[in-house]
Amino acid sequence: MTFSELVGITLGVLSILTIILTGLGWWIRTQIKLATYQISPDANGGKSLPDLHRKVDSLCKDMREVKAEIVALEDDVDQLEADVEELINE
Repeated sequence: MTFSELVGITLGVLSILTIILTGLGWWIRTQIKLATYQISPDANGGKSLPDLHRKVDSLCKDMREVKAEIVALEDDVDQLEADVEELINE
C-alpha cells in the first residue's frame, strides 16, 4: 500500500465516522427535545412551573392579608356590639 492509498483510506474512514457521529448527535438532540417537551404547552399560558409557583405564593400572601382584614373587621363588629349593648343598658 502506498502513502496516498493510506491517506485515502484514512480520510474515507474519518468521513464515515463524521457522518455517523453527526447523525448520532441529531438523534440525541431529538430524544432530549421529546423527553423534555411540555405535556400541555398551552397550560398556564405557556408559563413555566416557577412562574406558577410565584403566582401561587402571591395569591397566598393576598389571602393572608384578606384574612387579617377580616379578623380586624370581626373585632370592630364585636366592639360595636359591645358599645350598642352598653348604650341599651344605660
